[in-house]
Amino acid sequence: MPRGPVPVHVGSASCSHFRRGKRPITFVQAMQYWIKLTCLAVPAFVLIALWIRSGGEAPVV
Repeated sequence: MPRGPVPVHVGSASCSHFRRGKRPITFVQAMQYWIKLTCLAVPAFVLIALWIRSGGEAPVV
C-alpha cells in the first residue's frame, strides 16, 4: 500500500465540502425519496405476501 501525500483532488474536494458545509435537502427532494422508496417497497411486499400465501418454502441458504 503506497504511503505519501494525499492527492490534490482528494484534499480540494474535502476542503470545499467543509467550507460550504452540508446543505439541507428541499421538500421536493424529500418527497422524491419517499415516492421512490414506496415504489420499490410496495411491489416487494406484495410479492412476498403472494409467495407466503401460496405456500412457498423458505429458500435454502
